[in-house]
Amino acid sequence: MTEIAELDTLVSGPAPDPAAAKRGKLGFGTLALYGVGTLVENATTPVLALSLFYLSALCGLSGSEAGLVAMITLVVDSLCDPWWDRFPTTAVRAMAGAIRSCC
Repeated sequence: MTEIAELDTLVSGPAPDPAAAKRGKLGFGTLALYGVGTLVENATTPVLALSLFYLSALCGLSGSEAGLVAMITLVVDSLCDPWWDRFPTTAVRAMAGAIRSCC
């Protein structure tokens, strides 16, 4: 029985302290800023999808060419971004978009 309890503690960590959870609550201003950031991030995805449709349906590019344009745009944007910690995520998203467009 003790081994199961030790394994449970290793997997889930120690029991959370309710007082520590209360101290860690975020204020309304912080939550609002997080919400604005999420809104901007969620607004870019439909714009990217619309631009892929525009490039392929109206401009006559193939899906792989439209995906390549999107990938180049995202890579250049991530290189110009002052927060370098987002570069790997953006590069992976751009490559996934290019692969999704050509398959």
